[in-house]
Parts: sequence; structure tokens; C-alpha cells
Amino acid sequence: MLKKTLILVLVSTISAFLAYLINLPLPFFLGPVFGVMILAFNGFEFKFPPYFWDLTRIIVGTYLGTKLNDQILSNLIIWSGSFILQIVLIILSILILSIYFKKFCNYDLPTSVSSSTPGGATTVFLISQDMGNINVPKHFITHLTRIFFVLTVLPFVVRHFIDYEPNIVLEIQSFDIFQILKIFFFSVIAAYIAKILKIPAPFFLGPVLSTGFIYSSGLSTYTFPDFGLNICLVIIGAYIGLRFQNYKISDFVKNLKYTFLSILILFLITILFCYLSHLLFGHDFIALFLSYTPGGIYEMTGIAIAFDYKVDFVVTHHIVRLFTIILLTPVMMKFVFKFEKKHKL
Repeated sequence: MLKKTLILVLVSTISAFLAYLINLPLPFFLGPVFGVMILAFNGFEFKFPPYFWDLTRIIVGTYLGTKLNDQILSNLIIWSGSFILQIVLIILSILILSIYFKKFCNYDLPTSVSSSTPGGATTVFLISQDMGNINVPKHFITHLTRIFFVLTVLPFVVRHFIDYEPNIVLEIQSFDIFQILKIFFFSVIAAYIAKILKIPAPFFLGPVLSTGFIYSSGLSTYTFPDFGLNICLVIIGAYIGLRFQNYKISDFVKNLKYTFLSILILFLITILFCYLSHLLFGHDFIALFLSYTPGGIYEMTGIAIAFDYKVDFVVTHHIVRLFTIILLTPVMMKFVFKFEKKHKL
């Protein structure tokens, strides 16, 4: 275990610095994604200790909460039209992509629908398994391939349109141990309360809500040092790379013929809805693109804070997306399994 841990740390760190040297966008994120993914494709296996991944999510949630301010409640009302369009986008994406996977990729109907959800691969899988059987390898490799493209292409697209310079911070600035411990104390308490209440992604949303309350109410204005955020981005990147364990690169390439067109369709629909929301409500197009593009909530919000671009807007939209999928999936999959069973009789 120690040997594998050292290998993972070494590869993640070297990949991050190489990505920085060749001027990749979000080097502390994309470097470990690529480096650890290559390890995974070559048979490297490693399981993150649960407590370590929980701590990482708490830290990221706390960082995101610090980006919220006293305007957040009024902003939620202003952004409500965009939330509604996002929900319509999610439903339309599932409908169009499930037809594509069923008709052209030979997926069964339940797997077509589960593979079409824009995000929430693990959540959708767990809910689906409670109601019937889906093709697990097809479900996960479809989601992983989409996430891979989203998280590798998106940073290049965004960097092209905004002023961004990779920020490598090795020294710890404005370090106030009392402020840090105080805010993290409430984050940890909120994380476990959220878990008891069975709120989705409790170790992320709990800290976001508690820290957001502290900052939006003016109880603290302390700015966390970037050093901790960069470490978290490396960890998240390594975690994503490890999700390709037990998959061969041949499986990834073989699946491209199914997923490439679906990704293209999804991107076109997303861009259309971004443009529509921009026209109707006047929201920033790049912020909408970061908000509407489906990826994991940790990964997408991590990209937002790494770019430091409209973070509160992006975070709230991905929380809305997460809850929409969680509420929609049980109803949707119950109907799908019932429909599939009826037509097999």
C-alpha cells in the first residue's frame, strides 16, 4: 500500500509540474488526470482511503463556500430563469441521447437512459440497481469517456475566451491558523449533519452551505491561501485518473465510436441552451457554458474555482443539476424498467 501511495503521489506531482511547464490550462488538475489515467490503463490499481477523499471534498466545499457573498440570495432569484432552462436541458439531453444509444449503439433501454444522464454516473447507477439491471460496463465507460472529453477539452475552450494565467503558488500566504480551524470546524460539523440527513454529496454540499452562510452573512472575510486549493486540484485529478482502473485503453478506444457522436450532440444542445439563456436573461456565456456542461460536481466546480470565474454562479447551477438528476432518476428509471418488462412479455 505504501509503495502504491508513493507511486501515485510521485506521478501526480510530476504530471502537474510537467503540465505547468508545457502551459496546459489547469495544470494541477489536468496533469494528474492524464498521468494517473496512463497508470490505470497499464494495470495500476489503488483505492483512495475513504477518510482522505472525504477530507478533500470538505476542503473543496469550504473553498467554494468562501466564494459566496451577501448577494447570493438575491442572485438565486435573478438566476431562477437559468435554473429552469437547465432543468429543461437535462430532460431533453436524456431523451435525445437515450434514443441515440438505443437505436444506433445497441444499448438496452435502461442502459440507454442511465448512460444519457448528464452527470451523476455513480448516483444514477446506484438508484438504477435498486430497480433492475443495467449493463454496468457500458454505463460507466460511456460516462467516463464523456467526462474525459469534457474535462480535457473544456479548459482549453474556456482559456481561449478569458484572461487566465496558471497560478503556481508554493508559499503559504495570509496564513491565519485560527480562522482556518474555525471555518473548517463548522465545515466538518455540517458535512456530518448533511450525511445524517442523507443530503446528496454531504461532504461537499455540507461545507459549501456552512461556509457560504459564514461568508454571505459577513461573519468572516478571510481569504484562504491558494496553496491548499492547488493540492486539492491535484488530488481530484488523480481521483479522476483512477476511475479508469480495470479498463483497457482498447476498451476506451472501442467505445469512442459510440460516445463521440453522443458527446457532439450533447455539446451542441448545451451551446444552444447557453445561447438561449444568454439572450433571455443576459447571463455571461462562458459562465453558462461552465454551468451547463455536464461533468462531476467536484470536477466542474474545481475548474470554476481554478479559473476563478463566476464561481458562485457555476456552483449553484451544478448543485441544481445534481438535485435535478437525483429527483428525476427514480421516477425515470421506474418507468423505463416497467416499460422494458412489459415489452419483453
